[in-house]
Amino acid sequence: MSEPNYSKLSDDLVASLGLQNEPLAITFSQQPPAGVQPFDDPMPQATEDGRTGRVAAGCVFWMKAVERTFTTVPEDHANCSVGSVTHGFKRVEEVADKADIGALLGAGWVTQEMFPALPAVKRGYRYVTYGPLRATPLDPDVVFLRLNAKQAMKDGGEIRISTFLENDRVFIKIKDTGEGIPPQNLDKIFDPGFTTKGVGVGTGLGLSICFQIIQEHQGNILVESKPGAGTTFTIVLPTDLEARLEGNIG
Repeated sequence: MSEPNYSKLSDDLVASLGLQNEPLAITFSQQPPAGVQPFDDPMPQATEDGRTGRVAAGCVFWMKAVERTFTTVPEDHANCSVGSVTHGFKRVEEVADKADIGALLGAGWVTQEMFPALPAVKRGYRYVTYGPLRATPLDPDVVFLRLNAKQAMKDGGEIRISTFLENDRVFIKIKDTGEGIPPQNLDKIFDPGFTTKGVGVGTGLGLSICFQIIQEHQGNILVESKPGAGTTFTIVLPTDLEARLEGNIG
């Protein structure tokens, strides 16, 4: 198997999806990656309200990672209780009384019922490495894309992402309240070169590349859409991919 070319993958994703920001690589590990510097920005005085990390918000790691590759540890994420849960550093019960959780609930962004269903890393890793995908020295566990939803919802709207596990498969649903896809186009959206965005806006390669990558991981991508009522894409991936690639599972 040839070595992955993450610089080319980054270029392909930017071109095919019309990204305004380059993809990021996120990698989890038990040992500090060789040659990668730790995140070393100034650290504020610790408090007990759930905002005790090195940055004012967890998304700052994503913004910093555009410029350089660095490694973080659980203490760096202490400012963001939700991030500490999703990264596998803490359990929901440990952060339920934190001020940042209270702020999220008060703003109506999430409800108490949503927390147990938060997608989270199950294994407790000690290090999380962030950086530009094109320059990553590690094989990423997550490729982080920042998409411009305005292209799909010109008049505003909502995008909901949900995940669940069923029969040894992970399901990822991305649902929007945009314009929907005309029935006559549903059979064409995964065809290379098919686009409705017009000249200079889209290349028609985004969904085709996604379809190819998902199939290479022995998964599937499904689409449901109704004009005027939005679109739902469902990505289905096996949880036993390594065994499948080794030929142990059909």
